[in-house]
Amino acid sequence: MYQDINEAVNVIALFTKGKITPIKFQWNNKPVKVMQVTGKWKSSNGRFNIRHFTVIDESDNFMQLSYDDQQLAWTLDRIWVDPPERGRAKKSR
Repeated sequence: MYQDINEAVNVIALFTKGKITPIKFQWNNKPVKVMQVTGKWKSSNGRFNIRHFTVIDESDNFMQLSYDDQQLAWTLDRIWVDPPERGRAKKSR
């Protein structure tokens, strides 16, 4: 399940030919290297866009980043966390 984070983050990204690709960002004072961008889409904030990215880091964590075209700012929106186990199966004897 996803856990909402909604924290501003500093991101290193490539801006080439009208496309944005996040490369690395800092969260909780730790660098996070983006290994793969698995999805991209835009939403509208009035006349400006918010660009959303789902990424996988080097530890195989799934995260969602967004870039606000008006504020020129990045946000770590949410991360995927495994739900806690609901008890363990009993061993058969």
